[in-house]
Amino acid sequence: MAGASVAGIGVSVDRQQLAYRVCMPDGNALYRSTLGELEVHVPFDALEPGMLGALIPLLGVSYFAAGQPIVGPESGLVDRLWIVKKGTVRGGPGPESHPGDEVLGPGECFPVGALRGHRATAFAYRAVADTFCWELPAVAFHDLLGKSERFRSFCMDHLALLVEQSHLARRAEAVASLDDAAGMLAPLRRAMAREPVSCTVDTPVSQVVRTLREARVGSMVVVDASGVPVGIFTTPDVLERVTLAQAAMDTPIRQLMTPQPVSLEEEAPLIEAALLMARHRIRHIIVTRDGRLAGVISERDLFALQRTSLRRTTEDIHASTTVAALAEAAGETRQLARHLLAQGVDAEHVTQMTCALNDGLSQRLLDIIAPRHSVAKRVRWCWISLGSEGRLEQTLATDQDNALIFASDGDVEPSRRALLEFAGEVN
Repeated sequence: MAGASVAGIGVSVDRQQLAYRVCMPDGNALYRSTLGELEVHVPFDALEPGMLGALIPLLGVSYFAAGQPIVGPESGLVDRLWIVKKGTVRGGPGPESHPGDEVLGPGECFPVGALRGHRATAFAYRAVADTFCWELPAVAFHDLLGKSERFRSFCMDHLALLVEQSHLARRAEAVASLDDAAGMLAPLRRAMAREPVSCTVDTPVSQVVRTLREARVGSMVVVDASGVPVGIFTTPDVLERVTLAQAAMDTPIRQLMTPQPVSLEEEAPLIEAALLMARHRIRHIIVTRDGRLAGVISERDLFALQRTSLRRTTEDIHASTTVAALAEAAGETRQLARHLLAQGVDAEHVTQMTCALNDGLSQRLLDIIAPRHSVAKRVRWCWISLGSEGRLEQTLATDQDNALIFASDGDVEPSRRALLEFAGEVN
């Protein structure tokens, strides 16, 4: 059959150009399966009645091995729309991967702009993994474009619609994996599960340790006579400041506590606490009401994410001894940021947290690389983060903008050359 006219969509298609065709009657299992797979994806989930069913007999299916090119600028005028059925496709300005490349999964289409404009695609698309794609001939694409207002709307602004759809999916994912009370925009007071445990500045450390054990809590807030927090003492402090330091058990807690503890008012959003934890590498934030103790938020309270937590990410960064391990920790940072974005956390807070974690990652990387370069041991130097990271505005995909300040008593140039080699390895 050289042509088809189905439910108001008329096309004439050279069937030989397609690898496999789904031209089956409506009751066929393959037809029903294809319908079920497509109708959950934008824009096919919103087509006018009958339009999607009419498209299915016109679709072809092609297979592309991992790394195989699909279409590119050299292919000439685009003659079909590809819809990813299974696998992953990457599209970018060249054959090599770039941070800003499109990464397309099941249900996503390409190259919409080139088809719409009757031109060659500016991007080169290739299969990342073994991939199957549905193929819709250009004549059918343009016929649908003229007959379906919803499809036309999608094609005229498909990027914005896909971004919104992605946001909705991520928010639904977040709702499924997070308790409502842990939403990062919720006020701190909603996440306080119990009354705070506190003591006065003169309380002996023996009583503090006993209370921590009996109450099964990780921190003791030290308050003054009016209930204002003046210090905090945590279970790790027991080992470091009492056991290892061999402190007398009648020592007043004011001598062993951490003074001027980090605190937030109870109406502050949880994301503020998360940011402070990341920046100061702490696990507890004191919550106040009009300046007086109201509760304590722990890292465990704050990040009840299924697989990624702030503590785990921070600890993984600082425990890394190789560049490969740091690369994994960087992936956790991005995953954590995506969870926050999925909940609608504003860009300012997400970028600040990303920068706080990336600062820690940079510091650890410098610790790993510096011992390999003698100049880093004999010259005083300071690594400076500039640009978006320096402004606390770093996004998930970004460039590097660094500087290195150093002191030299003699000839500057030899130190400069050696430090450039060191900096190059760090970058």
